[in-house]
Amino acid sequence: MSESKGLPEGWSLAPVGTLGEVRLGRQRSPKNRSFKYPTRYLRAANLTWDGIDLTDVLEMEFRPDEQATYALHEGDVLLSEASGSAGEVGKPVLWKEQNTVYCFQNTVIRFRPTYLFPRFALRVFEHFARNGIFSKVARGVGIHHLGADRFSAISCVVPPLPEQHRIVEKIEELFSHLDAGIQAMKRAKANLKRYRASVLKSAVEGKLTEEWRKDHPQTEDGQMLLDRILRERREKWEQSQLKKFEEKGKEPPKNWQAKYEEPSAPDTSALPALPEGWAWAAVEQVGEVVTGTTPPTANRAYYGTHIPFLSPSDLEAGYAVTTGNSALSEEGLTHARWTPERTTLVTCIGATIGKTGFTRMPCTTNQQINAVVVPPIGNLPEWFFWTQRSPRGQQEIKRNASATTLPLLNKSKFQAILVPLPPLAEQEQIVALVEERLSQIDAADKTIDAELIRSKRLRQSILKQAFEGNLVPQDPEDEPASILLERIKASREAEPPKKAKKAKGAR
Repeated sequence: MSESKGLPEGWSLAPVGTLGEVRLGRQRSPKNRSFKYPTRYLRAANLTWDGIDLTDVLEMEFRPDEQATYALHEGDVLLSEASGSAGEVGKPVLWKEQNTVYCFQNTVIRFRPTYLFPRFALRVFEHFARNGIFSKVARGVGIHHLGADRFSAISCVVPPLPEQHRIVEKIEELFSHLDAGIQAMKRAKANLKRYRASVLKSAVEGKLTEEWRKDHPQTEDGQMLLDRILRERREKWEQSQLKKFEEKGKEPPKNWQAKYEEPSAPDTSALPALPEGWAWAAVEQVGEVVTGTTPPTANRAYYGTHIPFLSPSDLEAGYAVTTGNSALSEEGLTHARWTPERTTLVTCIGATIGKTGFTRMPCTTNQQINAVVVPPIGNLPEWFFWTQRSPRGQQEIKRNASATTLPLLNKSKFQAILVPLPPLAEQEQIVALVEERLSQIDAADKTIDAELIRSKRLRQSILKQAFEGNLVPQDPEDEPASILLERIKASREAEPPKKAKKAKGAR
């Protein structure tokens, strides 16, 4: 081993700041608006794990003397100086552009290698970023700052120059295979998403059970089922009204049944034809739409631990909503509305409009959610959920929403949306097929996610091994890095002293 403890033979350690020039970018000043010298500049937002993104590059004033200081040269390594996530701070990229002048803002640190191979510097800094070394020295709450001074002070391994090239070649060879595998998994993941949509599209169009229908004629078709739903709803309403009259000790008035509001029959003339035995129905014909409410948040007595109170973020579980992030107390329940289990919940306002979940327990919801309470006849509640999760259901929700910066689907428009209604037995068959196929898709999706996580860890491991000297063999014929560092030291001692100035990049 070398004299630097724990390092391979011929390796040394040196502060990053001694191995090249470190500079923090120039701060953007709103006062400087002359734009006599408009210059493109890079921000941390332009730095990605896949390289530099030049699709959204801004301009600001950099005078010729400033361009001399802040212009980027081929071989510069750029790092994100700050990030809202500790795992992103110090994300490095290599600058290769030669034909256009680019400068950089103070959210970016530039490292111009003098005594390191540029691609080696890129990979060692990627190791620092991915394996938490930058995170340990970054400072700040919420936004994590690396700072040019802290970056300069980090100890960096310095292998002999020929070995730096061998390390980079090996890393890039391994990363090339790894990236090919990752891209294949991402394509598979995208295909699964398309297959999921295809399954649901086929389900609500009747193609999923096309062969099944030929062998299973039904005695009650979709229209007959709809008539039964409407009849039973009216009967339930009448029973409820009679009970109210009885509780008040009154006789029902003449023609009291006329007060019942029958859901309007939809106009289906412009709709595509459905499979034989299916019918079109409005949402309000199939179920009761209930918009949630939020008890006053100022009164903490309304909030408790045992009555689930759902918001759109709780609908991520999709077909298996079993819990919520918030809960109400019994007192809070007096300001909310119960919905039973097997209820479809649809976000009706905001950027996540159309997000849909299916409850597996009684719950309450806030005012951003429309709950559709469907009578528990066979698999009707499950069928209705899949109609809303299907591509057509999502398109109809968004088509009927207001076209504003804050999309809103009001209750009346939501109730008027049309859904296909197959016979009950066919609904049961479709739901079973959908659950089976989506379960297979979910399992494959989870396997891919696990492999992507494993690939990320493998990348971290490759980098760690590389900079511990375990990726490529050492060559005793290589000039030791200590000799290079001695030359650096001698060269700096021979330079005339510079005027003292405030350190760049201090935070």
